Amino acid sequence: MKTIILQETRQGCAPFEKEPRYNVMFKGELFDQLYFNMTGYVGYLPTPKEDGSAGKLSIGEKGIGAYRKEVSQLNKEWASMSVAYDRGWCQIEFTEEITFEAASPFKIGDYNAKKGSKVKVEIIEDKGENVVVQFSSGQCATLPKSCFRRLR
Repeated sequence: MKTIILQETRQGCAPFEKEPRYNVMFKGELFDQLYFNMTGYVGYLPTPKEDGSAGKLSIGEKGIGAYRKEVSQLNKEWASMSVAYDRGWCQIEFTEEITFEAASPFKIGDYNAKKGSKVKVEIIEDKGENVVVQFSSGQCATLPKSCFRRLR
């Protein structure tokens, strides 16, 4: 699911406005509304802060295409932050085929995960580019963040 969505709307438009407005939806709730000024749209987009909250980003008076590009980039930033701040049990899906070593008190071995396979894990520790996870079987592994995505 995307964190930021632009929804076209006529809500708040005066009868003579030719250009539609866009609701900026952040995590399913209204964050701001983009409106057409003289030569482009004006409004704020939610940008990630260090603590995981949202700041306000204004890119100036631009066309809707520029706002869509910025929303795409911001969604990527929000997605990369979601693994860093969330701990606990979750479902993940592998985005590429990977071989990794997993260990438990009783067994160490190499395991293969196919692209698209889903598994329940507990995120134990964030180590920058890697995440330490524990599988429901009790085995632990260090996985690169680039090889999976969280499912909600």
